[in-house]
Amino acid sequence: LGEVADRLTEFKNQVPRETVLLAYCSGYGCPDSFDLGARLLAEGYHDVRVYEGGFPEWRDAHLPVEKGTP
Repeated sequence: LGEVADRLTEFKNQVPRETVLLAYCSGYGCPDSFDLGARLLAEGYHDVRVYEGGFPEWRDAHLPVEKGTP
């Protein structure tokens, strides 16, 4: 969330507004994913979802994880 201001223009140029986006935090109760989701909706993205359990819950449930370049 701290990098949104610096990276949002590039993100908007690369990711179509019709893309389904998933925001998540480092754990349950972290408000950053909600704040990011609201910001993306305000920027014109139409389908932004927040995974409340965060990455640790996803990983611990052995759900798929991919590593990409930042």
